[in-house]
Amino acid sequence: MKIIIVCNAFKNTFKSQEINEVLRDLLRKKHPDFAISTYTISDGGNGFLDSIKSYGYDYQECFINVIGSYKGKIIKAPYIVIDNTVYIESALICGLEGLDNPNPKETTTYGLGEMIKDALDKGYRNFKIGLGGSATNDMGIGMMSALGVRYLSHGTIIDKPTGGDMISIDKIDESHLDKRIKECKLEILSDVNNPLLGKSGATYTFAPQKGADEEDIKYLEKGMENIVSLIKYEDKYPGGGAAGGLGAGLIHYFHGKIISGIKEIIKISNLEKDLKDADLFITGEGKIDRTSFSGKAISRLYETANKYNVETLFICGQLEKGIILEHYLIVGKEYKSLEDMKNNAKKDLIDRFSKYIGLEKAK
Repeated sequence: MKIIIVCNAFKNTFKSQEINEVLRDLLRKKHPDFAISTYTISDGGNGFLDSIKSYGYDYQECFINVIGSYKGKIIKAPYIVIDNTVYIESALICGLEGLDNPNPKETTTYGLGEMIKDALDKGYRNFKIGLGGSATNDMGIGMMSALGVRYLSHGTIIDKPTGGDMISIDKIDESHLDKRIKECKLEILSDVNNPLLGKSGATYTFAPQKGADEEDIKYLEKGMENIVSLIKYEDKYPGGGAAGGLGAGLIHYFHGKIISGIKEIIKISNLEKDLKDADLFITGEGKIDRTSFSGKAISRLYETANKYNVETLFICGQLEKGIILEHYLIVGKEYKSLEDMKNNAKKDLIDRFSKYIGLEKAK
């Protein structure tokens, strides 16, 4: 029997590669004669660089010190280069992972701008930037500040602007914008189709996941409306709302083109070819909900497996009520806290999957 395992990352618990390997090892213990392979994947969010590095390409990895999600914290983050194309995972710079109490009014994409500038300084002009898993809601003004744009409030330049600064900006000076941006070709890898503004936009849809309450949402939305008015951005691009409006910033300043992150990963990996003669496909993510099948990673993976009539088993930590799947396994439970989940998620995964496949629980 041939089984292919391709799970997306489980937020705050497993990277794609980690959960794939746990499932693979348990299956091999039960069925040592089965042909089992795994693929590390990402839709452009968490694990984007790990997925690309796992496919056997020759790559150069560059680590630099940049501002993280909060402007008072310096972090060391990588980008990789393959055939003169720079691959950047924005979640490694301004992501939610590791933040206990995120606040999108105080987070910034400044570090992403620093990383782009470093690549420009090294002579690179082709970029593929993965969006997703961000802690930010600043429409990319932090990023563009690092690249020379000056955001002013009552005549004062705002240093490393955040989402909360958008509403007070009354002038944008682009005279110092890095001119090398015009030489760039940039693709935005994301599977989010949300526009920038409105009830289905960046703020109303994603800011609550980043710590925003109702008042914060109204405040941040007004801030984005202010920036849109100042730069005359046309909110007509599906995906402009990705990563707290970072998609819109990349579209406006870099003339970036949004492409499907998971489609790109499927294309550059050997997955589709491998699926053609598979007997079972296992995929999943931390929470399967109504958004999971609107172009996100597992929906594209399921479509690819279904194309070759391969039966699919969905693995998840939580399953939203009302979602109907033919074959699924919930491996999580109600946890008391994030810390409780981090401490027990792996054991619960092993126990529940072991029971599902008829393997004794790990002692």
